[in-house]
Amino acid sequence: PYNGAVYGRDFAAQPVPELSTLDMAQIHLPVFGLKEEGRAFLAIIEDGDGLARVEATVAGMRDSFNKVWASFDVLPQVRVFLEAAGELIHLRRLSINMYQARPYLGDMVVRYAFLTGDEATYAGMARRYRQYLLERYQFQPPEPGRMPLVLHVLGAIDRIRPVLGVPSTVVTPLTTFDQARRIVEALEAHGVGPVHLRYLGWLEGGLRHLFPDRVRLEPELGTAADLRSLESFLESRGSSLFLDAGFALVRQNSLFDSFVSYSHASRFLNRNQAYVNVHNIATFQPVARLRMPLLSPSRYSAVIDRFASDYAPLGVDGLSVGDLGKMLYSDFRLDPERVVDRQNALEIVVGELQKLREKGYRLMLEGGNAYVLPYAAHVVEAPIYSRGSNILDQPVPFYAMATSGLLVRSAPPANLTGLEARPYLLKLLETGMLPSFTVAYASSSEVKHTDFHSLHSISYFDLEDEVLAIYREAEEVLGDLWRRGIIDHSCYTFEVCRTEYDDGTTIVVNYGRKPFEGDGLHVPALGYAVLRGGKEDVDEVR
Repeated sequence: PYNGAVYGRDFAAQPVPELSTLDMAQIHLPVFGLKEEGRAFLAIIEDGDGLARVEATVAGMRDSFNKVWASFDVLPQVRVFLEAAGELIHLRRLSINMYQARPYLGDMVVRYAFLTGDEATYAGMARRYRQYLLERYQFQPPEPGRMPLVLHVLGAIDRIRPVLGVPSTVVTPLTTFDQARRIVEALEAHGVGPVHLRYLGWLEGGLRHLFPDRVRLEPELGTAADLRSLESFLESRGSSLFLDAGFALVRQNSLFDSFVSYSHASRFLNRNQAYVNVHNIATFQPVARLRMPLLSPSRYSAVIDRFASDYAPLGVDGLSVGDLGKMLYSDFRLDPERVVDRQNALEIVVGELQKLREKGYRLMLEGGNAYVLPYAAHVVEAPIYSRGSNILDQPVPFYAMATSGLLVRSAPPANLTGLEARPYLLKLLETGMLPSFTVAYASSSEVKHTDFHSLHSISYFDLEDEVLAIYREAEEVLGDLWRRGIIDHSCYTFEVCRTEYDDGTTIVVNYGRKPFEGDGLHVPALGYAVLRGGKEDVDEVR
């Protein structure tokens, strides 16, 4: 049976002991649906969505029906093994159930829309949900213009190096403020359009920055004047700068910040301080020294307010608050009055994003859970493919369809997804997403033998040919389709899919290793065909 938590795992429920490669893709949108012949329904979880799960069975599994429904964790619980007591009385499997200190006290609302005829498809469901979002939140469509390129620029990392013969933690710059400017200048020289630059690791400590209760620039990257110069340079070119800060995970804690783990960290259901494990990618086992505490959602307001007051003098109106776009977790305190359940946490995140937007900041968010979409100027690392479970037959780009034309969205970085360049390009054409890359000015060898070795192949000048090739072809084919709505999607086979945009353009992509012939089309292996303006004749084949 299928069973997935809406908005992903609650990391405060219990620690993830080992990394599983079989984890399902995160559910970013609180919707589900079912179709039978010319009839279908779409269900939208309007309230209580932070506690919801989508469950499904197929005919023959439990009975003769295909079924899908929403369930709600109104009283989260976990089984805790009493290891010490078990050793003492020789009952090593002795355990108890521990529960949230109070049940969820709010409403649970599911809205159903019924679809018939041509609307009774997953594309029809996506159109209906997109219309629902438009009516509820009055999105402003992306402004017309050339297709942007999204760069995730790595500022600095920390690593162990000998200092006077003593192994010490030192910060190593990967891309200074001035070097970030040089990367953009190199792209401009090759005719690349506006660049949306997300700068990570600019706070003191680098990618694993200090607790962000105030703004402290990493001195290895440059001064505040250098940063303002970079912002002015990008603005004059029609590009954008988004400085990234993480608030949910406490990446690095010092004696002189305002974070006190006993008071300010969330609690697991077993009432221990909550944290997220970092796993060794070879053994899948957690690395104890790298575990990161989870900041309680009840502390978001105080921390973000202090950060925002320090951020304002920089003069940068773009702010990337990546982890708030995809992480939603509780705080299971013993005191029922201090419990923050997932729905409370969702409301806190929405309140903070609204407050930041009212201060005039343009927000970039990662992943893009449904509740953050109205406040996002740009969603990065939006889902474009799924590793789903065995019960799923075929992935469909529902997220891409439902959010198309509402806001700017970019795909995960091409050089870190594991996809080859050609399938990645086809995904861009199928979903209308912007291309993105994670880059640094320094050599990729700088991350070897560090905690960031998974950031392989990041040197911009090694990647330049691939960046230019993907961007140019995507821009040539998509034109302004990246800002238009997707009105239909279907698949001829598992590997050949067809996307229709609201200007009448249709793109057929073939992920297979053999050419596709059918419906009057010839689509080469790992290629695509473009029909523009609603014409029956193929305009372009590659």
